[in-house]
Amino acid sequence: MGTVSRYPNVCQRQNRQAEFDAFIKTFKAYLHPIALRPHGYHENTFANLDAATIAKEVEAAIDIVTAYGYECFIYSGTLLGMVRDGTFLPHDDDVDLGVLIKANSQVRAAREWKYLTRDLIARGLLSDKTNLDRGILKLKASEKIDFDLFAAWIDDDDKVSVYPYSAAGFDRSVLLPLQPTGPFELPGPANPDNVLAVNYGPGWRVPDPYYTFQMGKQDVMFEDYLRTCKEDHPGPRTIITYGTFDLFHAGHVRRLERLAKLGERLIVGLSTDEFNAGKGKKAVCSYEDRKQVLEACSFVDLVIPEETWDQKRGDIKTHKADLFAMGDDWVGKFDDLKDLCDVTYLPRTENISTTDLRAR
Repeated sequence: MGTVSRYPNVCQRQNRQAEFDAFIKTFKAYLHPIALRPHGYHENTFANLDAATIAKEVEAAIDIVTAYGYECFIYSGTLLGMVRDGTFLPHDDDVDLGVLIKANSQVRAAREWKYLTRDLIARGLLSDKTNLDRGILKLKASEKIDFDLFAAWIDDDDKVSVYPYSAAGFDRSVLLPLQPTGPFELPGPANPDNVLAVNYGPGWRVPDPYYTFQMGKQDVMFEDYLRTCKEDHPGPRTIITYGTFDLFHAGHVRRLERLAKLGERLIVGLSTDEFNAGKGKKAVCSYEDRKQVLEACSFVDLVIPEETWDQKRGDIKTHKADLFAMGDDWVGKFDDLKDLCDVTYLPRTENISTTDLRAR
């Protein structure tokens, strides 16, 4: 099947279109009309399923993903069908969904994706057909329909990547905010025409029965992502730290970035206003304001309230933290937690602190 599906591309590149046309004319009587598609022939193609039923299954699958706090949208062939044809592609046999994670680089994306993968496996929601080394997840959300999940992220230049289709291929505004797409109003990119042009080329509006996706070429663009997907990350998986994070500054950013690189998930215990008051400390910014700033930081995956000195042991157990990390002004103060996880103390950024900012 793979050889036949690549045949038209080879003929086109080598100026042998007449040869391919003759091949089709000769063997047309023996080939199923879907047989030259990349997915091959399957009895459960969407041509044999009710589109409205498929759409309901898609909504259920999206609900599973959004429960993790991610935005989820139709992509690839599913997006193409909704925009160009107003329905699911009849020859297709799975639904393609992009999942916008919080990462801002290929390495961070792969690490966060692996965390999601482990959780989906633990819940029995991944198909045996999932290729973990490639990071394309097969979600088990329906008995009849397969769902492919593709990691998407936005880098610091506001460029969107979606593996394996486009590396920094279009601007944030092309994807967000998500918009109801197609007759079933499934969530899709803000500018689907732009996305489809990036994925399929300028001629995407004209159906091409012999189109095949050039995975090998895209793999070169996603080298860091694929390498990280394949390797077992040597550092801890989940990191937890605590602090007030008042008047959020560059020192905070650098600290969180260093912590994020040590694992795949970063949890921040944020001191509440009441807890600070008990310590004789008052933050300039309220807890809710500080929490909103931290949640907007791409290095942070979860913010929890720090309400007492004694909650750390419980938090480590609840969130299955592998590493507890604080600034080096706390050296030795939390060594009693080493029976639960690793403990480290990071050097603080010099020449900047919240105390300095207050003084200014």
